[in-house]
Amino acid sequence: MKTLRFCLAAMVLLLITSCNKVDNKMESQIPDDAVIVAKIDIPTLISNLKIEVKDGKMVLPEKFAKMLESKGEDFSEDAAKLINSGIDFEHSIYLFAPDTKELSLVTLVPVSDPAKLKQFLTDEEKASFESKDGLEVANLGEMAYVIKEDLLYVTSGFKGQDPATIVNGLLTNKKNMGDNASIVHALDAGDDINVYVNTKRVKELAGNDVGNKLPNGDMAKMLFDLMDIKCSAFHMNLADGEWNISVENEVDDNGDFMKLVNSITTKPSADLLAYMPKATNMGVLNLNLDGEGILNLDMVKAALGEMGSDPQMAQILDIVKAIKGPVTLGVAASQLNPEELSGALAFKCGKSKELIDLLKQMLEGSYTQNGDEYVFNQRIEGYNASLSVKGDVICVKVANRDYTENMASVGEAKDVIGNAMCGAFLSLGVDNMQMQLVHNGKSVKEGKLTMWVKEDGKKLSPLDALTFFDRLSRQVKGL
Repeated sequence: MKTLRFCLAAMVLLLITSCNKVDNKMESQIPDDAVIVAKIDIPTLISNLKIEVKDGKMVLPEKFAKMLESKGEDFSEDAAKLINSGIDFEHSIYLFAPDTKELSLVTLVPVSDPAKLKQFLTDEEKASFESKDGLEVANLGEMAYVIKEDLLYVTSGFKGQDPATIVNGLLTNKKNMGDNASIVHALDAGDDINVYVNTKRVKELAGNDVGNKLPNGDMAKMLFDLMDIKCSAFHMNLADGEWNISVENEVDDNGDFMKLVNSITTKPSADLLAYMPKATNMGVLNLNLDGEGILNLDMVKAALGEMGSDPQMAQILDIVKAIKGPVTLGVAASQLNPEELSGALAFKCGKSKELIDLLKQMLEGSYTQNGDEYVFNQRIEGYNASLSVKGDVICVKVANRDYTENMASVGEAKDVIGNAMCGAFLSLGVDNMQMQLVHNGKSVKEGKLTMWVKEDGKKLSPLDALTFFDRLSRQVKGL
């Protein structure tokens, strides 16, 4: 038994060492100043997508496969060729963009059989290989394939550069991504897909194409210039029947960008969910804003120009300044039908009395008063519309149907809205399927989006979950 346990342990260690050896070889060739680096954990991704390989064929999850079949789409033959192409699907694939003036990309793909891969690319991609500097090179112009031992290099965007020279340059890197703590942190998260972006450098490179094309004084240019995110990490994880996408941003807490964000936002609050309609299909978006902070921004002042001098506009701006806290937008419908739709927008304002006086001047139509609550009624594009003011809460409703329940009782919505600078919740039902999406923009530094689909109360695999959107599309088209 002792010998058996030793052999099993040795096999596991050998497997781990083998995987790390291949990954480390690719990572050693990625420069430390790469502006974008991505790692795709192919074995984990295939496992989480519930894709199987049997007898050299790719077997997709049943519901997803049936959906493709119903659309007349069949890529089983192409998949079979790819599986037997000589690519090693037991290890990760890496992509990176080097720090160059023009956007270029290198993909590193592990290879199990170089000769078989060369033949596959010759047959399927019409690649013509030649031996050069110990490499097998197929130059297709903007793109090139280079094979060296157990790695395939796919280069694209390197205008006028020799692919062999590019690859040999990677093989002689003195410093690699292991010397950049931010890249290591992003790629070591253990998710199916991990991406590092040197956001600051990408912004600098894009400045010539984006920032310089925007006119001075333009709000978009001001925001572009103010954005001060050093680097970002993006992660995708498809475990447990969920689509999870998260982002991390490295930002200077004392920089102008964070000062701007802090000046226009307030603490998260789920208070206004009580004003949002609840039904089988419902969604809510919540931002926590400081009206005075927003109007004090130079870019907003520039955008308003002389409009602020108009007496009525000055009244409106004075009211906007008093907005402080959650601004919540919600929609609901018992069925996906415009006749069932109900929407609400609510926010808190410290100058509700002034708003009531202004509305009395501006709006044509009746209003009712019940104690300290004022309700202004209108008819907009065939929908009943009302604006109510009670205390410091202003709520605008547009609906042809009133729902008695509200979203304060929806635990998932309350959790995310009450803890996010920018939060969103969406729940949709089609037949016996339900989709839920939650976005938690906790801060500028971190955010997460989670989506799942259930059928008869049971979570579907990520690919089978996509069949929900096919059903949803067909139902919407049928309206």
